[in-house]
Amino acid sequence: MGLTSKQELFSKLVALDGLNPSEAYRQIYDSNPSNQSSIHEQSSKLMSNSKVSTRIQELKEAVTSEIVANVVWTKERFINEAETNLSLSRESNQMNPA
Repeated sequence: MGLTSKQELFSKLVALDGLNPSEAYRQIYDSNPSNQSSIHEQSSKLMSNSKVSTRIQELKEAVTSEIVANVVWTKERFINEAETNLSLSRESNQMNPA
């Protein structure tokens, strides 16, 4: 059995939006904001749920992988562009732009 829609949303708010568990819980579940201890207890229970914690980790790993891939692609593109500019500058004997 998978996560409920609220558990999935909670996982996304924590993993992707960077909310602390209490704030994520407060946004999703109909809770009385003045009862902070109950919100903290319930958010702690969600965080200790193995399915929820696994989902949060999966989402974080997916984002990390995407960021790493984008950084690698951006660096590679930048290096290729710099090499092209240097070659063109050498060919035209105009080293100032390089």
